[in-house]
Amino acid sequence: MSYIIEGGYAPGDLYQFYRFRNDSGTSADGFFRLTLTNSATQHATLNVRTDLTFNSEFTMISEVSIAGSCDALSLTVRTARFTIKVLAQRNIRTAESLVAAGAFRTDRLLASSTAVTTGIVFQRGTMRCPTNMTLLNHADYLRLQHLTPSSKALTGALATAHSAVAMGGTNARALALLFKAGATVTAGVLTVSLKVDSPASNNACPAAFAQTITAKVTAAASLAWTTGSNDATTATGVLGSPFSNKPTGIKIHRYAGTCATMKVALPNNQVTGANNMRARVRDIMQLRRMNGSTNAALAGS
Repeated sequence: MSYIIEGGYAPGDLYQFYRFRNDSGTSADGFFRLTLTNSATQHATLNVRTDLTFNSEFTMISEVSIAGSCDALSLTVRTARFTIKVLAQRNIRTAESLVAAGAFRTDRLLASSTAVTTGIVFQRGTMRCPTNMTLLNHADYLRLQHLTPSSKALTGALATAHSAVAMGGTNARALALLFKAGATVTAGVLTVSLKVDSPASNNACPAAFAQTITAKVTAAASLAWTTGSNDATTATGVLGSPFSNKPTGIKIHRYAGTCATMKVALPNNQVTGANNMRARVRDIMQLRRMNGSTNAALAGS
């Protein structure tokens, strides 16, 4: 003898049945009607369909009917009625990006007079559930600010937490991650963690919606000066006339990291010499570009 189990309400719309033997996996793909062998182990499970997403919360009241399939035996159809509460997803919406715009030099962050955007944007929400977001770490130099996805405009206060942000539906908002102005940051890869939940007073947003999300942003070390092999800070001797283009023996050969060019400039301050002689540095000295290997002056220098 076998049993037939089938959906009694909107079959196929939301759920499907799976048949199991000895709790060792499915013996059939998802159906909306199953025939089970009469045994102590074979049974059916009711599952939400894998291809479904829910954009709003609802409660489904449904039922299944169970009937015998033996012609020789008449069995009364049994009905099992059940209630399932389906929660809306906190959807990851289109404006969200957990990828930083690049690495951020610690010296430039320290020197910045305004907040520096990281390129990381958070946007998770539903139609009915506003979103709270709170920084769980690095709160001494990172901030969140409202972002309008359509215009990319940043508005409102910079803060470590924002409450009841409408991230779902039309005119949805997002939160951007920024370094605060003048931030003192230690170089390295920063793993930023945020708590995401909804206001406790909103009954449509249960505690199950709480989650923690992470993103990574790199704070790059400041560039350091390197003294090149041609650098010399001591004059070769006492200079005498004629002075025209006469080398002093002092050479400036300094570079930093991956910078392609360096700028060298003489100050224009006034100096005082013997017999109270006064002159400006630029009136008596000049710089020349030199080829490091041949020690010859380069054209245009």
